[in-house]
Amino acid sequence: MTDGTDHMRKFGKNKKIINILLCCFAFAFLVMTHAATADAAETMPSVDPVGHKENYTAVLYDNTSGLPISEANDIVQTSAGFLWIASYAGLISYDGNSFERVVFNDAMKSVASLYVDSKDRLWIGSNDSGVALLDRTGIKEWDMEDGLASDRTRGFVEDENGVIYIASTGGIAMMSPDFKLTRIRDPRLDGVLIERIYRSADGLICCSTSDMKWFTVRDGKIVEFVDLNDLGIGSICCIVPDPEDAAKVMIGTEDGGFYRGDLHGNTENFEYVDTTPLYGLQDVKIYGDQIWLLGRSGIGVIDGHGFHSLNRLPLNNSVSHMITDYEGNLWFSSTRQGIMKIVSDRFTDIFALCGIESSIVNATCVYDDMLFIGTDTGLEIVKDDEALSSFPVESVMKASGEYIDKYDLLDMLGECRIRCITEDSSGRLWISTWGSYGLVCCDNGKVTVYDESAGLPGNYVRAVCEDESGAVLAACTGGVSVIRDGVVERTYTKKEGMTNTECLDVESAPNGDRLAATNGGGIAIISDDGVRSITKKDGLKSNIILRIKHDPKRKLFTGNSLAYMTEDYKVKTIENFPCSDNFDLYENSKGDMWVISGMGIYVAPVDELLADKKINPVHYGHANGLQSEATANSFNYLDDEGQLYFCTRTCATKVNIDEPMEQIDNLKQAVPFIDADGRRIYPDSEGKFIVRSAGGLQLFAYRS
Repeated sequence: MTDGTDHMRKFGKNKKIINILLCCFAFAFLVMTHAATADAAETMPSVDPVGHKENYTAVLYDNTSGLPISEANDIVQTSAGFLWIASYAGLISYDGNSFERVVFNDAMKSVASLYVDSKDRLWIGSNDSGVALLDRTGIKEWDMEDGLASDRTRGFVEDENGVIYIASTGGIAMMSPDFKLTRIRDPRLDGVLIERIYRSADGLICCSTSDMKWFTVRDGKIVEFVDLNDLGIGSICCIVPDPEDAAKVMIGTEDGGFYRGDLHGNTENFEYVDTTPLYGLQDVKIYGDQIWLLGRSGIGVIDGHGFHSLNRLPLNNSVSHMITDYEGNLWFSSTRQGIMKIVSDRFTDIFALCGIESSIVNATCVYDDMLFIGTDTGLEIVKDDEALSSFPVESVMKASGEYIDKYDLLDMLGECRIRCITEDSSGRLWISTWGSYGLVCCDNGKVTVYDESAGLPGNYVRAVCEDESGAVLAACTGGVSVIRDGVVERTYTKKEGMTNTECLDVESAPNGDRLAATNGGGIAIISDDGVRSITKKDGLKSNIILRIKHDPKRKLFTGNSLAYMTEDYKVKTIENFPCSDNFDLYENSKGDMWVISGMGIYVAPVDELLADKKINPVHYGHANGLQSEATANSFNYLDDEGQLYFCTRTCATKVNIDEPMEQIDNLKQAVPFIDADGRRIYPDSEGKFIVRSAGGLQLFAYRS
């Protein structure tokens, strides 16, 4: 292939004339247009689902997720930032937060097509009621009695003189800049259903019909009329003018073929790409060096490496239109499924990236340039974005001296529930299993198993850490064991003074104490003087403690609350944190704390948390690309580059907590209109709204 183009809130009563001056922030201000028009360029996509397997997310909107209906016929965006969706339920607007049906008369209840012209006016084509125009003066409407070729509109396009061409199921009409409506009179167009309408690179109006005809128009006159059946290409279902070369077209066939070439030349010289399994092409768009193909079976892309079928997207049926918004996000409409947005995000689903089946993830750890992932159903190891099928070891032996006939770690732990994975200062990898092998230590190909026979209180091990002396501490059901020099040196149980031995985590304090987080007994402080507990009577909000994290400045732990304690174990709960279901936390290089919770991820400056006054954390959830809810009582891994590998209920996810999550230099905020006493009012040329009203005032805002 050759390269493409450079490849409401409501206010009270108003007793006076209100003069409202609104400052509308419009960074990267752009008027968006419809289809593959050449007269206005869209923003280049900011996300590449083809070239990158990660760092993007696709969100489907249908009648279960905010969209009033699950069918969308078209989608456009006006300069204020509003998205407009054509549907069988009428016109729908999207303000960056919610979808709303826009009802302006009884006729326009089923919308087929939309178009934004060079004056930022929204043209609305209905399925059975003609055409409407929405602009700052209000609504204008036309139907067949006014001169339309048909009341069922298929599309719009604007020529270089500002004339709007209206394609319908009965031919073409033209709307002059002063709203004079005329039909193109030609016997070849009588009763013809126009499928699509475009503007070519040299300004020609190009149309395809339902009976395999292609014709071009300039100044209201037909320039050429071509019978596509004569090309010998086959079942053509889409033909689009090439935005690079006015003499060329791009053709899609019903059976999965894409052609590009000169319509007046020999079709044997057309460039051809097999697009199967994508078939029934509906439209073609070009962004840079990528040719996007929209079809009845989904979405595909042609680039310098060939054809790519995007089969990981939730939208995969009857895709008909595509745009980019002002931020470069991709939007698609489907007449069967609704609309889909593809956006850049920082959250990467490692399982999807590496082809690993969905599973509950409990632990992550990067060890020897490999990512070890502990799940409810075994161990996964990822290297260079590929899941390993085997991990050979030299030997497996119990600490008690008994050999185990296993020579592959993945095979050995294939059915195990793994709770924690960590590396110690000697380069040994410790894997906590639940009810099978107890605690597994990997040391240069040699595997040692610590279980009840070695002195653990049981084979149910939740967490491991290394203390200041180099001993390994194991948090088990039954107590805390201390392992040194390959031997279980000591175990702390109820006999040693622990009131609750269901240990969920263990941490080493700077003064040499060992701290155990328990499932109902608060925090057990294990020292040379014995064992004592910190509970609710000492300031804890709950006696169930999920995590203890050491920090050079403060001790932080999570449970049903977020709290810290001083070196002398004085507890201070952060009362104003918005979430009480917290699992883990990590501080980034900028002093922001990332709190992983059951409600997503919260990010707030540590100083703001400690001050415990007004806390306004940033929240990340499904809407920001987070694939799933975090796993409770899981153990995550943060590397030196700020890459956090954390556990969710469907996959292992990675995100860099040192990189900015938002691009605040590309924000749009606008108030495009207000409603006063049922009348829509638009700003004047200075951005002012002049309102004379004795009733309520309703303000609409777009934010993104």
